[in-house]
Amino acid sequence: MTVRVALAPALGERAGGRSTIEVEGVTVSEALLHLTERFPELDALVWRGADEFNPFLVVFLNDQDVRELGGLRAPLRDGDELALVSALEGG
Repeated sequence: MTVRVALAPALGERAGGRSTIEVEGVTVSEALLHLTERFPELDALVWRGADEFNPFLVVFLNDQDVRELGGLRAPLRDGDELALVSALEGG
């Protein structure tokens, strides 16, 4: 499945200034792994250790918090949009 990942500004800076990136994945976790493989500069910001997601980031799938959808195991469909937002960013 091809999905679009929208990056918070601090993350986008580490991805060559991009605000959105298309990646493949059948689950949220797989899409994020492909994202960090493609942009290794994001790895330390997205993951803690081998497979532990950074607790200071929040992931939204089509505007819904993935924690309400089964977490990183939530399934993806073609055209879905993930958004990575720092839990510390204010509005």
